Amino acid sequence: MLNLNGMRRILNGLLSFEMCFTLFLFAGSYKANPSLAWFPIDFTLFFFGLSIFSGLNIFIWKEKLKVNIKDLKFILLFSVFAGYVLLTLLWTPGTVYAREKVFFVCTILSWTIAATTIIISSTLERLKRFLFLCVLFGTWMSVEGLFVNVNKGGFTDVLGGNYIEFSRVLGLAAIILTYILLFIKRNKWTKFFIAFLLLFMLFNILNAGARGPLLALIISLFPILFYGSFIRNRSFKLHVSVIYVAAASFIGMLYIGLLYFTNNLPTALLRIMVIFQEQGMGASAATRLEYYNQSLLYWKENLLFGNGIGAWPLLHDGMDIKNYPHNIILELGSELGLIGIILFVFLHLYIIRDLHAANKSFSFFSLLLTSILIFYFINSLISGDINENRYYFAFLGVSIFVMKNFKQKVIIENQNNMREFQ
Repeated sequence: MLNLNGMRRILNGLLSFEMCFTLFLFAGSYKANPSLAWFPIDFTLFFFGLSIFSGLNIFIWKEKLKVNIKDLKFILLFSVFAGYVLLTLLWTPGTVYAREKVFFVCTILSWTIAATTIIISSTLERLKRFLFLCVLFGTWMSVEGLFVNVNKGGFTDVLGGNYIEFSRVLGLAAIILTYILLFIKRNKWTKFFIAFLLLFMLFNILNAGARGPLLALIISLFPILFYGSFIRNRSFKLHVSVIYVAAASFIGMLYIGLLYFTNNLPTALLRIMVIFQEQGMGASAATRLEYYNQSLLYWKENLLFGNGIGAWPLLHDGMDIKNYPHNIILELGSELGLIGIILFVFLHLYIIRDLHAANKSFSFFSLLLTSILIFYFINSLISGDINENRYYFAFLGVSIFVMKNFKQKVIIENQNNMREFQ
């Protein structure tokens, strides 16, 4: 049973800034749920305002939080990027979609960066609480997904959202659970519960049918293999987690082989098989390839400055509607040009060096955040526009935690509880 302090921590987490921000960040996953139609305000807008109010409360009254110089530098880099997005309105042929994209970049996306950079990455406690709430939200969606699948025979309408959004949220929770299971010492019953919850989420992801999130989830675990197995002090050191990942991968492949030969492959794997079996790799993949090829042509037309924010649907469809190439790099290239790409890359260069340095020490939080960034970056290459990929920008901001705390060893607080190198 939970003691009084444990219950108090859970209650504080449910009433925290991190809760408001988590519900804001994932609002697109549940706000179209018919059972929530009674709520008079758009959930993104509601929790956007509520999280800002909660954040101001932290700054002014509750903690009087001070902004770190590293926070300011990262926010300045993003501000330059957002400023350039705004500037391209001067030459974009778009109006409605272009102004909508700029508005969301300057509000929703900017607040996502500011909140994660300044507040969530400020302390280890806030980071842990945010990650816990991400798992809690993923658990809620998993349970809802199970009921939808039983009642409707699919995952097409979980909480009113689509199966890709569903898999993206569950993929995040699955990564966090995987790292806890591999690296953090727990009693056997806690391990059993975490393993059960992880398998439950993987079951939902496999049966939801989203190929991209599934492949991204697999690739996101590569940092464990890369940083967990290399030469140290002239001798080869292998972290035990590498063995566990390799063993799980082998068992998983055997299981998939069994499902294949018994014609029981889950939906996501069946859709992956379509890429290899159907001419043109299937309608969905073929459409994306056509989008990618056209985007490169649009980018060549204005290589340096791009065609302007929101220009892609006008160039491709001849209409001022919401449409995009489903690849964030090609979206930025075709609309913002080489300058937009460079500014986007600068956001990553700012944090990559410290993430790599922390990962070489096999630090729990830096490895976890690296895997999450890989997961969402791969997703951004195959689905969504810049604003729909705000999960990715959120964890770019969260990763500033590594820069602020690695040298003080705060980031490896759990190092003593992690399994040692073998």
